[in-house]
Amino acid sequence: MVFRIILISVFFLGSVLSSFGQNGIEAGIRIGNSPGRSPGVGIDGTMGLSAHTRMHPSFYWLNNGIGVGLYLDRLFDFGKRFRLYPGIGPEFYFDQNFEMGIAANMGFEYAFEFPITFGFDYRPSFTFVNRTDLYTENWGFTLRYRLKD
Repeated sequence: MVFRIILISVFFLGSVLSSFGQNGIEAGIRIGNSPGRSPGVGIDGTMGLSAHTRMHPSFYWLNNGIGVGLYLDRLFDFGKRFRLYPGIGPEFYFDQNFEMGIAANMGFEYAFEFPITFGFDYRPSFTFVNRTDLYTENWGFTLRYRLKD
């Protein structure tokens, strides 16, 4: 079951990444927390929509299922390699019960000269389908490979 979820997640992320144009595409991992659940690992990606806007999908592995977030980030560059980004987007959780909510996505990242980006983010979320709750402990470190600059 877990292998199928991983395989479907990787295939879905690859399909989404390849469907976007030539603007900055990155794919990697996120290590941290999943809202109200357990610490873990997820797949994290970014796809540039314009010079200062990007889509930021993230897939979480949960104890008994998966979580999916799709954030729209606004990028603020500080120098050539360091940037901050606030964003917002929906989150969906498929574990024992289906949950849906909205989350903020705030973070900073550093793009090395070689094609690796390292970052830290914070994603507080508010769920409102099947359970109403505010999760404030969702933070993580990201390490992404730049497929296209």
